[in-house]
Amino acid sequence: MFDALKIRARTAVLRGSATALNTLYQGMSGLRAGAVKDLAKTRPELYVKPSEAIASEAIDNLVDFLQLTIRAITGETRPYEEVEIIIREGIEVGIFEDFGKVMYVKKSRVPDLLKNLKIDEKKQDAFIEAGTEHTIFKESVFEGQRVARAQIKTRKVGKDRYKERDYIFPSREGLFNHMKRITHAEKVQAGDNRPDKLYLPGTACLPDFYDLNDEKSLALEEAKASSWVYLLNSCGLGNKTERDRGSTVDTEISNLLPAAIDFLRAVSKGKQIILIGHSKGGFNALYMLVRQAYKLNNIINKISRGLNVEPYSVEGKTRKEIREQLDQYEQIITAQGNGHTFRACLEEAKEYLQRLDSVKGVQALGSPLAFDKNSHPIFPIFLNLNIILPLLMQDEVPVDLGKRLARMFPWAAKGARMLINPANFDDPDAFLRELAEKGTDSFPLGVGFQMLKAIYSGQGLRRMTKDKFEYPKYLHLIPIDIPIFMLYGDMDILAPTFNLGFIDPKYAEGSKIDLNRFSTFRHKKKLVYEVASLEDVMGLDLKPRESQVIGIKIANINHLDFFYGKTGMRVVRPLMRRINEVIWTSAA
Repeated sequence: MFDALKIRARTAVLRGSATALNTLYQGMSGLRAGAVKDLAKTRPELYVKPSEAIASEAIDNLVDFLQLTIRAITGETRPYEEVEIIIREGIEVGIFEDFGKVMYVKKSRVPDLLKNLKIDEKKQDAFIEAGTEHTIFKESVFEGQRVARAQIKTRKVGKDRYKERDYIFPSREGLFNHMKRITHAEKVQAGDNRPDKLYLPGTACLPDFYDLNDEKSLALEEAKASSWVYLLNSCGLGNKTERDRGSTVDTEISNLLPAAIDFLRAVSKGKQIILIGHSKGGFNALYMLVRQAYKLNNIINKISRGLNVEPYSVEGKTRKEIREQLDQYEQIITAQGNGHTFRACLEEAKEYLQRLDSVKGVQALGSPLAFDKNSHPIFPIFLNLNIILPLLMQDEVPVDLGKRLARMFPWAAKGARMLINPANFDDPDAFLRELAEKGTDSFPLGVGFQMLKAIYSGQGLRRMTKDKFEYPKYLHLIPIDIPIFMLYGDMDILAPTFNLGFIDPKYAEGSKIDLNRFSTFRHKKKLVYEVASLEDVMGLDLKPRESQVIGIKIANINHLDFFYGKTGMRVVRPLMRRINEVIWTSAA
């Protein structure tokens, strides 16, 4: 009883402190509003660019390249305004692909574009050839750019030998991204059926977050367990020259992660991938599935309306059922002799489905799908970055600066202890120093701003676009044959266990967040387990099922404890291995 009273008192103090700091933040925001607006006019690079401005720049760039393409095959220069109108109208009917900062012509819709441009359809081949030269098609950007660095590094740890290879691949914006592959020299071989595991880092985290040192590296442990381990680098972190300072979370969900999946699918000859993400990495994996399923559903609706057949939704469907539906559409299109427009839509739908097909399953650890800004003082502290960073003339969230200050003033780093359970470590400060130095880096302001908007609103993460697409409201569209496992620590202040309410509503009871405003998974089996020891882990009823979403509440774990420390090593890692085995042996 005394312990329960202590917990309630601590919760009340934290909520009171957080509420007071949030009130202070609102007041400061109002007082600084004028100065911030003036600074935004003189130093716009310090602020996240509005989606409308990004779209205008993308259209402007495409106009230039489209004008060059038209001139190459007709000899005439079309007025800028004419081409711009054709592009804006074409966006509405799906002739162009919008990837945020860049826009491409869909090669399958070239006949429609030529018709709008009033160019003879006989010049289609010439148009495609000229357009490829002027990179108006995404295929022009990707072709020949998925490369591996020639050198393969050998890494010896005791008697074990590991092979490391760096890959470079373009995102769908044409920007280069990096991925490291780690394999055990004797455990895997080309063409085998050992699992491909793609690890996605959290906010401010480098791929080395999963590979801090030889002794406790999660990446090496998984490679030794006969897996192909891939570590994705988000937004060029760790490389100042290649960092995408304009990146947002949307960029990672819609461009970077789909490109990484397409790349791995090609490299591994069609083998499926297990997505494993911590914090932001976990919800990036889930929201990538959401976004791909959402776009697939929209295209299916467009096809069904055009063919005048019964509407169809991907909600509650398996990928096999969706594929069968697309096959039916193809038969109808062939029988009716419909034109290339429906076939182009069908091919686009197949592309989204193939990307969904590429995912074998998902593990998300400490990944918040909803936020309660009044639950802990750390949230209003983060929110004040909205005010402080522009005034300090920062165009990124300066984690590097924080690390330098921590070296100069070690006492200043004590605040990071809020993100671990010190009891899990013999030397908590030494762990945090190593994690900060090897596993973190400054990150784009847009990523931070989008996260802070979600925290401040108390709602789910929203796209930085006009429609303000709210990712957690579309969880119901994820195909139900993709197994999903969501792990939360009972001490995690950034991803509290009320997030398990997305699986079992009772875990949201007593929280200040109403999860009913979001959608939930449509999988047939939804369970939440609680574990505190290795014995608990080994006793869990984890097995391949036709359709399942499993949540697991882990005792004594805070946000940065999942992979390291006593509980991370003894409980979480064995649990992850069990989950990976279940995912890999699932039928889908």
